[in-house]
Amino acid sequence: MGVKPPFSQIPFVLHSLAGLLLAGSLCAQSIVHTDLSVTNPKSYGSRILKARLFYPTKGSGNPAPIDLTRGPRPVVVFLAGYSFTGRDYAHLGRAIASRGYLALMNETGSHNGFLLGEDGKAWVQALKLEIQRPGSLLQGAVDVQRIAILGHSMGAANVYRILAEQPGYRVGASIAPLIVPSTYPPKITKPLAVIAGAGDQTTPWQTHAKPSWDAISRFRGTKLFYLLDSKANHMNLAFAGFPGATAIDQAIYNRSVDVSLSFIEHYLDGSSGSFDHCMGKEARSDPHLQLLSTSVMDPVLFEAGQLRLGHAHEIVTIGEPGYSVQLLAATSGQVPTPFGTFLLDPTTTMVLQAVPTLSNGLSRFAWTIPKKTQFAGITLHLQGLCSIRGNAFAFTNALHLTIKP
Repeated sequence: MGVKPPFSQIPFVLHSLAGLLLAGSLCAQSIVHTDLSVTNPKSYGSRILKARLFYPTKGSGNPAPIDLTRGPRPVVVFLAGYSFTGRDYAHLGRAIASRGYLALMNETGSHNGFLLGEDGKAWVQALKLEIQRPGSLLQGAVDVQRIAILGHSMGAANVYRILAEQPGYRVGASIAPLIVPSTYPPKITKPLAVIAGAGDQTTPWQTHAKPSWDAISRFRGTKLFYLLDSKANHMNLAFAGFPGATAIDQAIYNRSVDVSLSFIEHYLDGSSGSFDHCMGKEARSDPHLQLLSTSVMDPVLFEAGQLRLGHAHEIVTIGEPGYSVQLLAATSGQVPTPFGTFLLDPTTTMVLQAVPTLSNGLSRFAWTIPKKTQFAGITLHLQGLCSIRGNAFAFTNALHLTIKP
């Protein structure tokens, strides 16, 4: 049974801790691209690694400088399908860059799947060296601790191989993958999202995407399988604006990209709302969704909507079917436990909700902050405790949400 939080009892001292929300610069930012050629430092793969790089800039020039207002940027390395190169996925490159990432759209190995995978692995070390090279566009511009791998078709199959063999990638997403060799899925230890279409006749999901996803057993975090209906085919899952494209094609593309990048965003940025777009209500309400499956080793707490005065808001946990507890505290903490680190202050923690989870592993707590100005600016600290694989329990991440007017 849910418990209403006693807002009137939140200690008055919290008001002194509430700071003003600092908005980022609103200077005009545009997405541009340039072509990169980088020496491969590894003994495998192409001697020269090539990519089309899409990125945010506030400057001009050829090439224009990367916008580093918020420091070095995370990178999404993209691997194309057979016979295509990164530049063929310009819409996707711009979509990635519009989320604040450097979109490194690989240009090599277009007719050689093995070479494509070798180059995908090599990019991690190449980036680590390139950010140190004087005069490089990438000098000081890449956060090498936050690199994701994304692929389509042949490139999507290589996502499995690369996550199994290259520890430098934090997370991956695979769109309409070819059949994956059985040796790779059991070796994957990173979070992975797989997006497929029931209308894909090139790589039918029942024999390509789903069996390899099922075989992933050693992952950390979460694995996601997102299947769109018969309107989703091999091309519209990853391409936009092609000749003859319809509104439905665009809708399929938009959802495929949103699921892929929202999943990546959670693990690169820790975004509190991104999981709603790939696993929560937003993802599950898509009219073209046919199947959404998850498996969870590290449960996640995320929000649906923004925490504002007088507005409905949801706190959502995702774990395995079983049980879920959602907790609220006045301040944060750090206490080691057998279930992971408890990230709230034990002396001010209260239970918002303790309930059995649904078969999909989701548990929601809906609330509305009273529309009283004295609550604006207060920061609430939240964490969950959820069932995970193996009939165990684990703490989620923590959220630190400031109530907006």
